[in-house]
Amino acid sequence: MHAVALNDAGQREAALRTLEAARKRHPADRDLLLALALFERDAGRRERALVHALRLAALEPDNPDAQRLVAELEAAGR
Repeated sequence: MHAVALNDAGQREAALRTLEAARKRHPADRDLLLALALFERDAGRRERALVHALRLAALEPDNPDAQRLVAELEAAGR
């Protein structure tokens, strides 16, 4: 994935823009939502990460990893 390569090269903002553009074309893509949630979390933008994590959890309500990510991000905001 191009965004991962950008992020690995230290170009986090370009990676996030790439992911957001892809998400707009594919709003229910689970891999994009997870990548966005993790990249935003790692950038210290918990609220933006939580939005993506909640979308992922809504798509996959039985996915314990998605639920844990939501819980982690919600706890970090307290």
